Amino acid sequence: MRTQKHGSRQHFASTASRPRTSTPSSTPAATARCGVAEDQNSVRLLESFLAAGKTFALVCHAPGALRHVKTPDGKPLVQGKSVTGFTNGEEEKVGLTKVVPFLVEDELMSLGATFSKVQNWGVHTVADGQLITGQNPASSGPTAKLLIDTLNKKAG
Repeated sequence: MRTQKHGSRQHFASTASRPRTSTPSSTPAATARCGVAEDQNSVRLLESFLAAGKTFALVCHAPGALRHVKTPDGKPLVQGKSVTGFTNGEEEKVGLTKVVPFLVEDELMSLGATFSKVQNWGVHTVADGQLITGQNPASSGPTAKLLIDTLNKKAG
């Protein structure tokens, strides 16, 4: 991923025109706060991963980028899926509930996801089909390991 600055905001953009079949993908945690959740290029990129059968991972605020991602039949990707992400409790503890554009936990649940969580700052990952999510920054390493293990199983 590369970062582009537009005025005072940063936007993340893919450096590849098409996702590669063997490239694991993860989305930076700051995505929900940096506008990627509303960026149609990001939505199309995630939808292309879905359509191509690729496994992908998002951690912390990044699962908020799924808010506009749809399945090929037009349903929200997270509808009926088990997911995790930065929790309302974690957001409250860092004093950002009034700063972020939306709360990841509330948004995903409103789209029909089953939101799973552990205590604030605990390590927690969830895999459901092609989608892997991690609760917070402490979950980044375990989420990456789960993504790599999943890709290795597919390749083996």
